[in-house]
This record gives sequence, structure tokens and C-alpha cells, in this order.
Amino acid sequence: MRKNRDTKRVEACSGFSVIELLIVMAVMSAMAAIGLPSLQRTLRIHRILGDSRGIAQTLTLAKMRAAANFTIEAVDWDPSNKSFSMKYFRKNPAQFETDVSAQSVNLSTGVSLGLPASGSSTAVGTDNTSGILFNSRGLPVNASFNPINTPQAFYFNNGTDYYAVSVAVSGRVQTWKYIDSAWVAQ
Repeated sequence: MRKNRDTKRVEACSGFSVIELLIVMAVMSAMAAIGLPSLQRTLRIHRILGDSRGIAQTLTLAKMRAAANFTIEAVDWDPSNKSFSMKYFRKNPAQFETDVSAQSVNLSTGVSLGLPASGSSTAVGTDNTSGILFNSRGLPVNASFNPINTPQAFYFNNGTDYYAVSVAVSGRVQTWKYIDSAWVAQ
């Protein structure tokens, strides 16, 4: 009699069947297959947006340091490392040195410099430059330290989305997004 009670107790504690587990696995696999492309697109957008904001912050920091220290600051593009670095101008000897207190901004995987294939860039500025210089007033200047008369910009793309970071003649740094054949301020 005692054995009979124990076997009933074991039967009452049974788990899921193999078929039930297979059905749950199939539903989870279908949900993952539907959601994965959306997740990848979201990650691509966040990478390019984060890169453009990082460059905008670096440009703003360079502009502010140039004005605060009465020196010339530069933000340079290094194509070999796919990174932007901030440099300051040493008067003696007259040369630029990397500012080690400012962290370099590396482009994320899948993000590169480049303009949209079909579209005007006049709303944002000129083509990619190798760097942007700021004088002691925080205004952008060219390589011979003359004030610039057209906006400067860096353009980023990830194959489907395009962003730009521009520096206006007045020194204003702004982020743009290319939407429906037009640049929209972010």
C-alpha cells in the first residue's frame, strides 16, 4: 500500500512534454527571426548618431579651449585609425601637438565618412575636410589662420543613414540628418 502512494505522488509532479517544449522553442525562434533585423537597424542608427554627437562634442570642446587658452586648437581626421583627435598649437616651436587630455573619437563599426550619393550638401557645408581649426576667439579658420567664409562639415554614413556635423562661420557646431533629400537639424 505504501508503494502505491509514492507512485501516485510521482505522477502528480510530472513536467512539460517534449511536444510542448518544441512548440515554445518554435514560437521563440519565430519571434527572434522577426525582431533581429529591427534590432540590427536600431543598433546601426545608434552607432552613427553616437559618432556624430561625439564629434560635435569634440569640436565644441576644441572651440571652447581655444578661446579659454588664447591659442589655436584643431580637430583632425586620421583616416588610418578612423578617428578624430584634438590638437593644440604650441608657439615654441610652432607646431601642433595632440591634446592627451581630450579623448580621441573613433568611428564605430560600419560607420564611415561620406556624402549621400544623390543630394545637395549646400545646407550643411562643404565636402569633408581633414581637420577644422579654431582661433583664439573660438572661430573656425583655415590652414593659413584666415577666417573661413563658408561652413565646414564632416559627413558620416552607415550605408543607409547620413549625418553631418557642421561648424558655421560664427563657430556654431550643429548636427544634421539627411532625410528625404534635405538636411534637417538635430
